[in-house]
Amino acid sequence: MTFDFDFANWLLGLLARLSASAAKFAGGGPGEISALLGYGDGRHATILASGMMPRAHPFTTGFRALFEGALFELHNVFADGAPQSKFMISNNKSGPRNVAVRGRNPHQVELQRFVDCIRGEADPDFLDVERAIEALAVSIATRRSLEEARSVEIRTVLI
Repeated sequence: MTFDFDFANWLLGLLARLSASAAKFAGGGPGEISALLGYGDGRHATILASGMMPRAHPFTTGFRALFEGALFELHNVFADGAPQSKFMISNNKSGPRNVAVRGRNPHQVELQRFVDCIRGEADPDFLDVERAIEALAVSIATRRSLEEARSVEIRTVLI
């Protein structure tokens, strides 16, 4: 979930509180985790990750961003070959409509960007170590919230 936390931090800034819950595997470890991120100003995000999907279910990623008058939703399905991506926008004036997206593998693009940054061929701003530490702190807070069955303040994790 660390990548998802990094994405949420990039979009919304560093959160204030986090509360997590999990469906557990038979052996007791978390199999599907839901984390509610609170930003202290009324905004929130929910991040869900699951390792409990049936074996034949393809790997999927996506996000849904709900605003006062609009909804953005991206869904990527990784099956045979390149992922199938669907990006939709809905607002109060019209129903869902598709937005064209490039037919590229987002993970391949991300890894290529990383390699280009190492080679000095791309701006490394998205690879800032401080942002990585912040995302890791959210991951640690998620684990703490699950272990202690309570909400966790992020500033206590960063200290």
